[in-house]
Amino acid sequence: MTTALPASLINTVPTAHGLLTRRAYFLHWGVVQISLTNFIIIVLMLVIFVLALILPFPGGKSVESEDDRDEH
Repeated sequence: MTTALPASLINTVPTAHGLLTRRAYFLHWGVVQISLTNFIIIVLMLVIFVLALILPFPGGKSVESEDDRDEH
């Protein structure tokens, strides 16, 4: 059973404006095809991952060694 929307609701449904209405750009490498937006997201995720590996944890160097803990 399907119900139709009343005429007053049909005109009030929001539509996508701006970036969503433009033509998508695709990058082509042989048989690989990826949208520019997805490529940018993947690159940003890789940059964040590499930064997470390189940057030290906060307060990681202030941890006491085991020898110092035994003396207290």
